[in-house]
Amino acid sequence: MRRSFLLMCVLVLGLVPLAGGCSDSPPAGMGGTGGDGGTAGTAGTGGSGGTAGTGGSGGTAGTGGSGGTAGTGGSGGTGGTGGSTSGCSSNNDCENELEVCVAGTCVAGTEVFVTSTMSNGDLGAVTGADTTCRSRAGSAGLRGVGWHAWISVFAGNPSSFFPHQTIPYHLVDGTKIADDWDDLTDGNLDHAINLDESGTLVSGSEVWTGTNSAGLGTGSACGSFDQTAGSGTVGSTANSGEEWTSSASRTCSTSSVRIYCFKWGPAPL
Repeated sequence: MRRSFLLMCVLVLGLVPLAGGCSDSPPAGMGGTGGDGGTAGTAGTGGSGGTAGTGGSGGTAGTGGSGGTAGTGGSGGTGGTGGSTSGCSSNNDCENELEVCVAGTCVAGTEVFVTSTMSNGDLGAVTGADTTCRSRAGSAGLRGVGWHAWISVFAGNPSSFFPHQTIPYHLVDGTKIADDWDDLTDGNLDHAINLDESGTLVSGSEVWTGTNSAGLGTGSACGSFDQTAGSGTVGSTANSGEEWTSSASRTCSTSSVRIYCFKWGPAPL
């Protein structure tokens, strides 16, 4: 404050102040301004965080188990016996003419029927009787032409004409009448021959044969089944014993008698 006063004096008077030059002495000087406080010290840097612990090592992966040894493949099945064709509904569905349809399956066998038509003892001999059998078979749609009449004549008989089959004989519906030739001629059929070419039941009807149950001639055959004079042996569709082929004798003029027809080959002799 005093310094300010003296300065004012100098400025006004233009003089160096003299002792006692201005009136009244200036007021006592003011105390110096206190120094600024020192800058606060910088806060100490925080200590570095501790190093993170090393993670534990993962466990060693287990070794995979070895695959099991592959099993040995089973042996292939034995091939079925060739020949038969399954899935049939009639004998005509079978590929082989000497097969028949039994319970939906084609099996080795041949067919037999009794004719739906009747005649007297003049059958036209063996040729005429065979022709009748083939005509009846054709009218019913039965396969093949190897149809033959079961009759005996002077020149021979079924035992000499027919092959001695080793396969079964069946009716046209598949019913078995005999296992083979030996069974056919032993005097006892498995079933009477009582169905015609269309499968219609023919019960209690007589059949020209001139033949006994062994397939041999009886010596009574309307000549050679080529005439209406004399007599001839007849069988019956009502029987499965030896009477199926030899049950009675009839005059050759009798016109209500049928014929047994057998198929024993794919073609006639």
